[in-house]
Amino acid sequence: MCARELAYRNDRSGLNFDLEASRSRHAEVGVKHIAAGVRLTAAAFHVITENEIVVDQNTGGRATFKNVGHTKRTGFELGADQELGGGFGARAAWTYLRAVFEEGFNTVITTTNAVVSVPAGATLPGTAKNQLYGELRYRQ
Repeated sequence: MCARELAYRNDRSGLNFDLEASRSRHAEVGVKHIAAGVRLTAAAFHVITENEIVVDQNTGGRATFKNVGHTKRTGFELGADQELGGGFGARAAWTYLRAVFEEGFNTVITTTNAVVSVPAGATLPGTAKNQLYGELRYRQ
């Protein structure tokens, strides 16, 4: 939680002391294997967060925040890393992520003060379902 989330209340001025810190439980299992100069990695993960912090209202450029129920993030990552010779190396990784709200909630996000319902199972904003990373490097 940062100061921005505590800065405003909906009903009056002052800090939002009703906001609680979110808490997460993480589990991850993975394997690494090196064969013929290639390092291969695979990992699966599962994260459950309680009291996720979300936007309560965003009107007139002023956002207030609140806690909602549980969120779940599950996924896996596959990666490979190899030295190519002559100072060159390559790395690639692919991550799959499913990040969803486990419980629905309401938020106000427009200048007309319209209530918007976010249903259970909705994807968390700002999370990419698939991410691919590649790197070609040179070291002297």
